[in-house]
Amino acid sequence: MSYKRKYNLHKLKWPLHDRPKGVSGIKPNPDNWTEEALIKKDIHHAYLKHRAQAKFRKEDYSLTREQWEQLWTQERWLLRGRGRNDLCLAMLDPSEGWHINNVEVMERMDYLLRNKEYRKLKNE
Repeated sequence: MSYKRKYNLHKLKWPLHDRPKGVSGIKPNPDNWTEEALIKKDIHHAYLKHRAQAKFRKEDYSLTREQWEQLWTQERWLLRGRGRNDLCLAMLDPSEGWHINNVEVMERMDYLLRNKEYRKLKNE
């Protein structure tokens, strides 16, 4: 199986033979990385994006990178997505924030059904 990266972070700004003066160093080449390293890098980048989004929405957030990696093992990560039976991370109680005791990896369909019921209760 060939893993397709979800986040393409390493793009060469200039071709190696045509760099401006003063720019040196070799950029990382993800084409030579192992599949496991690519998955780990994507998991880390997803954590950073998730934390930033929670901060933007002014939600409580105490998940550490280690806790995030425990929640998103490589097997679970490969099942993560936007499809009906794909996995997502959800808060058990939306009023509590993103804390290790308040989050769970679940199928999106279960999350969407549960969220629908939560919105009904909130609007009553």
